[in-house]
Amino acid sequence: MAIQNAILVLNPGSSSRKYAYYADGVEVLTLHFEPEAVDGKREFVCTTEKNGEKFKKTVKMREIGEAIGLVSEILRENGVEIDTDADEKGVQVESDFLLAVRIVAPTDYFAENHLVDDEFMENLAGVAEIAPLHVPVVLEEIKDARKIFSGARIIAISDSRFHRTQPETQEYYTISRAVANEFGVKRFGFHGISVSAAVRKLEGEKLLKPKTVICHLGSGASITAVKDGQSQGNSMGVTPLDGIMMATRCGTIDPSALLVLQRSLGLNSLEFEKYLNKECGFRGVFGDDDMRNVERAAREGDSEAVFALALFTQKIVEGVARAAAILGGIDALVFTATIGERGTEARENVVKGLEFLGFELDAEKNSLGLDGKQVANVAAGRKPIYIVKTNEATEIALQASLL
Repeated sequence: MAIQNAILVLNPGSSSRKYAYYADGVEVLTLHFEPEAVDGKREFVCTTEKNGEKFKKTVKMREIGEAIGLVSEILRENGVEIDTDADEKGVQVESDFLLAVRIVAPTDYFAENHLVDDEFMENLAGVAEIAPLHVPVVLEEIKDARKIFSGARIIAISDSRFHRTQPETQEYYTISRAVANEFGVKRFGFHGISVSAAVRKLEGEKLLKPKTVICHLGSGASITAVKDGQSQGNSMGVTPLDGIMMATRCGTIDPSALLVLQRSLGLNSLEFEKYLNKECGFRGVFGDDDMRNVERAAREGDSEAVFALALFTQKIVEGVARAAAILGGIDALVFTATIGERGTEARENVVKGLEFLGFELDAEKNSLGLDGKQVANVAAGRKPIYIVKTNEATEIALQASLL
């Protein structure tokens, strides 16, 4: 399978923007816009990675949403020309140039990939109220992209599509199925693009086991049960808020506790949703959502940091055990995403809690991590424990090239 022609991948986040440009199946460069402290002032910085080298520069923007307006200029500076002009009559020029954007949104409609048209945009705007922290960001990004890259096709790649193979017993909550279908209250699952990329990589190296549990551990975190390469269940639900503890998201919590919390905090529904997504997880438990700071504080003896890490580890262990139950056993454990790939201590703590499932970590291999490789086996026992370097942008481009 190859990436065709020219594809620009858009992966907008709440506080950052990521772009990757592909030509004839090859990643040419990536752009990452994010706020940083520069000389004591908050500035926006673009990090360009090309041919294995990274370059940083400060860019003039009032807000992160303006990043897409700078993409053409930065691509041009790096030798990539994109014709986005209209003809003399103002009609959009047809182009082989393709945009591919990651979509994190609820409902069955957004659990499939789509060509972006007016109908798609109407449907996306219609679910903004269900997911007010995720949908408006990508909605505005696509609106801007349609203006800036006139004539280019835009393909929306679903972050839930990989989980369409899960059984109905994993898809539905214990509420009326009619109500669930009418209002889209189901477990759609997310991180499907990352998990799909990991599965593709393992398959390519003939390392994929029949019953595999994949832990996507980053700022957002989830666990997926994979049987013969297909998802059988993901820890996230209607939105990415459900499941295990994350950097700033609470994960699974008793619905009654939510009602008590909202009343006690005196927050309206939108304020409360922001609280659950932005003020919980590591930030809520410890006061800092950067895993490196939490681990540093724990090593220095901070009891709250120690507790936060123990809580995170326990939630992952429980999540893996749940996934193993879904699969009827477990043959391999996979770590991916930022913490999964770089978190030596995190992997060690999790595997200790999974010894009852037959997993044993090789301390030396674990300390080396990926060490420049795409896949590394850090197991000491017979059951493999893989670290897999995920590449969501490449997976998005691959899927977009098929539509």
